[in-house]
Amino acid sequence: MAKNRRKKHRRYLETPKVTPSHFIRLERLKVVIDESRKWYVVRVNAKTEVKVQRGLEQAGFTTYRPVDTDMVRRRGRVYEVGKRPAAGYLFVGVTPDKCGHEELWAYHDRIVAGDQPFTVIDQEGRELVCDARMVQERPFYRVMGPFGVKQLQRFADRIRPPLVAALWYKGEVLGHFPAIHSGLVEGEKLLLTNVFEKLETLAA
Repeated sequence: MAKNRRKKHRRYLETPKVTPSHFIRLERLKVVIDESRKWYVVRVNAKTEVKVQRGLEQAGFTTYRPVDTDMVRRRGRVYEVGKRPAAGYLFVGVTPDKCGHEELWAYHDRIVAGDQPFTVIDQEGRELVCDARMVQERPFYRVMGPFGVKQLQRFADRIRPPLVAALWYKGEVLGHFPAIHSGLVEGEKLLLTNVFEKLETLAA
């Protein structure tokens, strides 16, 4: 009897979770600047924006990196293309009871501070003592602000909102996931008929 129950349960798990009423399409979500934060702008190396953004978020800061993204199809593959209207600048939010300049520069100093000085040998064989702080990559070079939330919101509104893939069912959105994982470009719809069958991309 227990064996039959296990078989029945296994068949239930393999039942497809989608129907022809499910579909995926790309949408743009409006960026809303958090009014509960004081906002600053930091000047960073444009090549390290993403790395600096991750570090700030891991340290508890709120960040916004303005990027105008689009999905394009080339030779049968979909790629994400991004234009940065403010390359080299990151928006950083801090709690209102703290001074953003002090918090950000304290974070900056923790990143660039080395544990111990180290010794290197130059081309002439001489030993040189170096300060680790002089060679550590700085996360940013300037802190500006604070700026008003409405001022930053107006700037964000001038940039096209980021693209995300939305799963729809009977007129409701069940969830979102990164657009690049959908394999779609704007204006296309992915009908989900069976998770074990080949999915078909149709024009919306």
